[in-house]
Amino acid sequence: MKIFDKCAVMKKLWTANDFNKYRSNLMLVFKILFEKEIIGVNPMLGISKRKVAKGTRQILDERGRVGINNHLKQNHKSFWNFLNIFFHSGCRITELLRLQEKDVNLEKQRFMVLEKKGTDFKNGEKVIKDIALPF
Repeated sequence: MKIFDKCAVMKKLWTANDFNKYRSNLMLVFKILFEKEIIGVNPMLGISKRKVAKGTRQILDERGRVGINNHLKQNHKSFWNFLNIFFHSGCRITELLRLQEKDVNLEKQRFMVLEKKGTDFKNGEKVIKDIALPF
């Protein structure tokens, strides 16, 4: 499509990620136009995503983790607490952020969480580990 050729000329670095992002946004625009019967067909349906090479993630070594831990503990205490709770919870960040006081039972060392995986939602009970209790 000519619009992508123009984007590639205007943008100095045009990657497969950029292409897919622009394609996704255009797909939404054309979807709305199609739903409002302004156009008869979504032209983006015929344009496939480009393959993106995934890089390898860097994994922190023990020294790096200790350095980050010490920095957060000294400079950002509330975030340090959250990080430790998150690490030991076994939850996704979004699940933990939705947690309310009524969902937590410290005596039984349990908390209720709404797990959202794709279109499936289910309530689950998680254990609070002994190591996480101080946080």
